[in-house]
Amino acid sequence: MNQNTKILTTWMDNMLEREITINKLLEAEITMLNSLLNTENETTDIITFQNLTISLIGCLYNTNTMSINTLELIIHRNYLTRD
Repeated sequence: MNQNTKILTTWMDNMLEREITINKLLEAEITMLNSLLNTENETTDIITFQNLTISLIGCLYNTNTMSINTLELIIHRNYLTRD
C-alpha cells in the first residue's frame, strides 16, 4: 500500500467517524429542541427554559465547529494528495 492510499484510507476512516459524531450531535439537538418546546408549553419556570436554550446553543455550536473542521480537513487532504 503506497503512501497516498494510506492517507486516503485514514482520511476516509476519519470522515466516517466525524459523520457518526455529527449525526449524534444532530440527534442531541433535536432532542434538546423537543425538550425546549415541551418545557416552554408546560412550565413558566424561566430558569429551566433558559438552561435548555443554552444547552441547545452549545449543541449547535459543536455541530458547526465540527462541520468547519471537516471542511478544513478536506481542503488540507486535497492539497496533500496532489503532491
